[in-house]
Amino acid sequence: MPYRKTVIVEWQTAGDRRSYFVRPGSRSRPWIWFRDGDVPPFEEESARFVVEKRAGRWVAVERAPESATGRRTG
Repeated sequence: MPYRKTVIVEWQTAGDRRSYFVRPGSRSRPWIWFRDGDVPPFEEESARFVVEKRAGRWVAVERAPESATGRRTG
């Protein structure tokens, strides 16, 4: 069974490219960066997704409802 978790995905724009990432919960943990096409585009500053570990990288599987973990994003 694949490893899944619910996270808040954010994006930044560099030139004409948009990059998606997850901030770590603490400074000692790594950031999660996604490859092109691994996250469906969204317009909000951040969105909650269920992500899955596949072949050593994280991929967004589905968009999660905002109340999935009881936290707000803004």
